[in-house]
Amino acid sequence: HTTERGAHIPRPDQVEYNHHAEVNHSAILLIRNPFNAIIGHRNLDQGGHTGLAKEDQFVGPGWQEFVEIKAQAWLNFYSDWLENNPTENILVLHYENIKQSLKFSLRKIAGFLSFEEHQGRIDCTIQFQTGQFKRKHKEDIRDNPYTDEQKEIIASSIRKLNKILKRYQKESLPLQKYEHYKFTSEE
Repeated sequence: HTTERGAHIPRPDQVEYNHHAEVNHSAILLIRNPFNAIIGHRNLDQGGHTGLAKEDQFVGPGWQEFVEIKAQAWLNFYSDWLENNPTENILVLHYENIKQSLKFSLRKIAGFLSFEEHQGRIDCTIQFQTGQFKRKHKEDIRDNPYTDEQKEIIASSIRKLNKILKRYQKESLPLQKYEHYKFTSEE
């Protein structure tokens, strides 16, 4: 819904462009910290698959608009899946948790897909979990390019999605693992 015609229609109609029916209203939703996802998306758009956006792409009105659009798109994508499909057809996984416990996550995926676990394949995946397509960069503005206003925009999307996840009895966001997010004990 964020490209072509779907991006230019009223929000309530966008769900029709999400291709839920084409995949039998089933999905494995891999949710990543939106702060990091937005930085990664900017790097992809401006620097390609392994390059980096220039530092000036993380400041000014263009960056502000990018953050606003992507924070809302992050929320819309996941909420559309959760609110418009049978809950039993959705497996929610969190990128930050997969990084910490890949084997457990692979077992969850196999169970969800009704696949028989194959220890050799799991071991192979664990052995070769890092790939060659990673960005290498030194610390600079791209590591924390957000103003306080932008942080609140993204935090609002995080809080809304977490409520939706809880409503559908899915694993809540691992907020304590989210860079750039001010986690409170009430969450």
